[in-house]
Amino acid sequence: MSGYRHFEYARSAIQLNVIDYLLKPIDEKQLNETLEKVCNQLNQRREEQEKHKKLEEYEAAQDQSRLEDFWKIITQRDQERGKQLLISEEVCNRSFPTEFNHPNYQMVYVDTNIDGMLTLDNSLFSEKVCNYINGCFKNLAHVIYYSDYRGHVILLNFKEDKKAEIKNAVLALFYQIRDLNEVYGNFRINIGSSRIKSSCSKLIEAFEEAIVAEWGRLVFFGSMVTDYDQIAGLPRFDRAMVVSGQEEKGVQR
Repeated sequence: MSGYRHFEYARSAIQLNVIDYLLKPIDEKQLNETLEKVCNQLNQRREEQEKHKKLEEYEAAQDQSRLEDFWKIITQRDQERGKQLLISEEVCNRSFPTEFNHPNYQMVYVDTNIDGMLTLDNSLFSEKVCNYINGCFKNLAHVIYYSDYRGHVILLNFKEDKKAEIKNAVLALFYQIRDLNEVYGNFRINIGSSRIKSSCSKLIEAFEEAIVAEWGRLVFFGSMVTDYDQIAGLPRFDRAMVVSGQEEKGVQR
């Protein structure tokens, strides 16, 4: 080193990775100039990092906005826009922050009555459900989910050989959420699953099926997982099965 009296400068130089200081003696003026140069470089790097962070935040906000638009098309059953933007995986991935590249799609709808039971904000409950969703379907499917006052809507995109594992994962999700009754009380939970679709152009149809499947609670009662096929297979009720023709005429009079 250049001397003990310059020890503080040397230590600062080492911390700032100023290697030249160790190679030859340097006076205080030169050291200050070198340190100033390094500090300027650090400031420049910090500014670049801040710009990069702001850019990432902007892109994240844009992606979130596009994802909300994606779910708006599905949950509001906008068939016209769906035909334009959900027509194929390529178009969908280009229009929205999705990464659909597997042949199978399924919608899963999770509904609870937790809103009616809690007088406080249930954001912690929703956060736990989202964590369970991510955990149950990890490494099984490309997962996108949406939550609002109606519950949680989950879109799964997965490979052909993952069908059985996906079905088991839906059951695991049901039991994990149900176990939260130890914390939140004995709330109701129902999950409805759509039929498996072979194209993203069928996502609106899959959403409708998941909703109908969840409505199975009105038929079967209690907390459970219901597939759309279970509901689709039920007999349809005609008015004549409930009210006879003669009774109907009497009402019309």
